[in-house]
Amino acid sequence: MNNEQIAAALFSAFERSDMEAVHALCASGFRARQNFNIEFDLETLIQFSQAVSTVVKNFRYKDIKRSTTERGIC
Repeated sequence: MNNEQIAAALFSAFERSDMEAVHALCASGFRARQNFNIEFDLETLIQFSQAVSTVVKNFRYKDIKRSTTERGIC
């Protein structure tokens, strides 16, 4: 898979709350940043996603905008 396909699969995994797939899609040392905030590790991102999924039923991403970079997706 290329970076765009990985990103699409990752967003889909978060929507399904499939954290096993999230782990499988992310490289070791994965770092995330949402909405230009500080970076955090995969486990923190998963905890955040699980908290959101608990409060927001049927969570879905809308109007996704992302760009491929040499280091991944932004």
